[in-house]
Amino acid sequence: MRLATTREGGFRIDPGGGAAALVAVPAGEGWEVRQGPSGTRWSLLRDRSFPGGFVLRDGVGEESGRTTRESDGEGLPVSLLAPDGRLFRVRRRVAGVAQFELSGWEVRGAYLTARPVGDAFAIERTDAGRELPVAAEVLVLFAASIVDAVADEARG
Repeated sequence: MRLATTREGGFRIDPGGGAAALVAVPAGEGWEVRQGPSGTRWSLLRDRSFPGGFVLRDGVGEESGRTTRESDGEGLPVSLLAPDGRLFRVRRRVAGVAQFELSGWEVRGAYLTARPVGDAFAIERTDAGRELPVAAEVLVLFAASIVDAVADEARG
């Protein structure tokens, strides 16, 4: 999979394998996310309540997932609540090359990793992640967390 930001201030996830891309375009105070021309659509908004994060809403306004920051700061790590109730953690690892991880509580280590490749990120499944069905909502929230962390770092 590949994650890249767009000139318009959004991002795009190309899942590969012939699946339609997930595209987030700025809309109002957030982003409209769509998968293919006739696929699922969501609204991605910043959660302005304490401690903050992102909220993903489906086409009728129902919550489809969210991230929540740590209570003592901004940025990563964040908790990610999937639409099926599973809880994940998004964190940044720095060991030579900065990379991001999506981990859970069931296994040690990450399910997904994202590492910089040129001006984008390569998102890869780990051995544990190959066994995990990853919903599009989880990918969107994982990507939003990465893009937000990189933007925060660029602002200094």
